[in-house]
Amino acid sequence: MVYRGIVMENNIDHIIIITNESQYLKLRNKGEINIGKEIVFLEEDIINENKKNSNIYRGIAAIFLILILSSSLIFPFGFNFLENVQTYAIVSLDINPSLQFEINKKEIVKKVMSLDEDGKSIIDDSMVGMTIKDAVLLGVENAIEKEYINEQNNAILIARVVTKDNDGTKSNIQEDIRESIEEKVNEEIELIYISPNKDTIKEAKNNKISVGKYEIYKIISEKKANTSIKEVEQKSITAIINDNRELFKDSKIQLKNNKNNNLRKDQKEIEKYRKEEEKEQRKDRKEKGKNKEKEYKEQKNQEDKNNKRENKNDLSKDSDNQGKENRDNKARDNKNRKDENQREKDKLDKKEKTDNNGNINRNSAKENRNPNFKDNNEKKE
Repeated sequence: MVYRGIVMENNIDHIIIITNESQYLKLRNKGEINIGKEIVFLEEDIINENKKNSNIYRGIAAIFLILILSSSLIFPFGFNFLENVQTYAIVSLDINPSLQFEINKKEIVKKVMSLDEDGKSIIDDSMVGMTIKDAVLLGVENAIEKEYINEQNNAILIARVVTKDNDGTKSNIQEDIRESIEEKVNEEIELIYISPNKDTIKEAKNNKISVGKYEIYKIISEKKANTSIKEVEQKSITAIINDNRELFKDSKIQLKNNKNNNLRKDQKEIEKYRKEEEKEQRKDRKEKGKNKEKEYKEQKNQEDKNNKRENKNDLSKDSDNQGKENRDNKARDNKNRKDENQREKDKLDKKEKTDNNGNINRNSAKENRNPNFKDNNEKKE
C-alpha cells in the first residue's frame, strides 16, 4: 500500500512523519529530505517502535500539529495544511478489479488501495499525487492493457463520497473523469456514476467492498432481497449492469455510453487529419511556388549571362569587322595612292616623251631648213 505524509523530524538514520490520518510514523531515512516536505512511502519503509518511543513521538506529533494550527509563519502551507493532508472524499473505480482513492479538497490523490487481488495489477505508485481524473484514467488504461476491459466486459463504475457534511464546495469530478476517459480511451466504454452518502464509507469498509459496489448492492437488494454482498463483490460491473439494467433506470445511477463520443472523436480525428492534409498541400504549393520562382530567377540569370556573352561576342565581332574594314580602307587608300603615283609617273613619262618627240621634231625641222644643222650637232657630239 502507498502512503503519504509530512516530514516533522529528520535524523541520520530515520525520519518522523505525520500521515494524512494524523498518525505519526518513523521511517527509514533514504536521503536528504527537508522538514515540512510531503513524501510518499510504502509499508516496508515504516520502522516499528516500542511503547516508550511511541509516546515520545506522539508528543512530537502533537506539538507539531499545535504549531501548524497556531501559526502560518512556521510553514508556508499554514492553515491549508489540514486541507492538503485530510481526506475530503473517497472515489472508487470498479471494473472487477476495484481500486479506491482518498483525495483532498484539491482533488489530489493522497492514498490509493486495491480492494481485490486483480486490483494489485492495475494500481500504480505514481497515482499518489495525481489529480483524481488522471489517476482514474491511468487505472482504466492499465485495466485495458491487462485486458480486464474488452468488448464483452466494458462497464466502469465511478463512485464519489464526500467524507464531511456538504460545505458548499462544488465539484465536477465525475464530469472531469468522463471527459478524460472519452478523450484518451478509444475503446467503447459504458460509464456508470453514483454518489453515495458518507455513511456508505463505514458500511463498505466493514464489508470489505468498494463504496461504489456497496451502493449498487443496496439498490439491487431493495428489489431483490436474496442478493448477497458477496455476489455483487465477485461480479464484474458489466455483469451487474446487464443483469439489473431495468432496476437502475429509476435510480440515481447515471448510465452513459461513450460510443457516440468515440464517433465524434473519430470525426474530430478525421477533421484534424483533413486540416493537416490541407496544411501540407498549402505548404507544398508554397514550396513549389518558391521552387518555381527560384527556377525562374536561375533561368533569367542564365539568360542574362548568355546575353552578356552574346553581346561580348558581338562586340568582339564588330571589333574584328571594324578592324578588317579599317584594313580594307587602308589597303584601298594605299592602292589609290599607288595608282595616283603611277598615273603621275605615267603622266611625267608621257610628258617627257612628248618633250623628247618635240625636240626630235624641232631638230628635224631645223635640219630640213638648215642642212648644216646636223653636221654642227654631230660636231658638238
